Amino acid sequence: MAVTNVHPIRTTLSKAIAYIMNPDKTEKGLYVNSYGCSTDFEKATEEFLQMRSLGSGRGTILAQHIYQSFHGKEVTPEQAIKIGEELAERFLKGKFQYIIATHVDKDNIHNHIIFNNISFEDFKSFEYTENRGGKSWENLRNASDELCRENGISVIENPQENKGKCYYEWQQDTQGKSWKAKLRNAIDETIMQSDSFDDFLEKIRVKNIECVYTPQNVIKIKFRMEGQERFSRGRTLGWYYDEPQIRKRIEQYLFLKNGYERKDCPRNMG
Repeated sequence: MAVTNVHPIRTTLSKAIAYIMNPDKTEKGLYVNSYGCSTDFEKATEEFLQMRSLGSGRGTILAQHIYQSFHGKEVTPEQAIKIGEELAERFLKGKFQYIIATHVDKDNIHNHIIFNNISFEDFKSFEYTENRGGKSWENLRNASDELCRENGISVIENPQENKGKCYYEWQQDTQGKSWKAKLRNAIDETIMQSDSFDDFLEKIRVKNIECVYTPQNVIKIKFRMEGQERFSRGRTLGWYYDEPQIRKRIEQYLFLKNGYERKDCPRNMG
């Protein structure tokens, strides 16, 4: 099965693209591809921003980041990037530049897809044309599940059912049991339960996980589970678990849960 998510990128676009293209994670760039842009992260960033400059209502979002993670070694890297490219084609309908990178350095093979928030077809934003009502995450999951079925990969059937289990709980039951996996799971769960970043810090500590947040330092956030010898930096767990991304993910889940447009999200982006 594949777990999916999509969230906006508002800052440090070049760093996000450079991260997903990391040669240590992609077999020296073997599992990197692009559509409508370069596979050089600096050039791709420039091309994204050039396209963005043509949009009439650009708002605050520079790009969108899709995460698609497969269970364990259920797929090969070659299968993963092929499925990821097909997912991008179905989800983006050929209208947005994107870079896809398959990471093979962890226990679970996973795809990262960063795509431009401005379409090169009509220069309108993804938020305006594809994400009204905040339903893009559901469309993404449905497309991913459909591809998994077509490729003989397990899927989560009726994720909100099964005796009241939520999607996260089902996901957690099927993931690895390493302390890193457990720590990521706990952070993921807490993000979905939190109303703010401060609320997240309180809730994660209630779960007997030490969390040190020092915004004035280079290493802003780190975690340690009970029985874990050393702290794990958020970025060591993955770019998705660093402090800025935790904040953005909390905002996204609140947006999806509450079903309204936040005040900082411009309306009628064209």
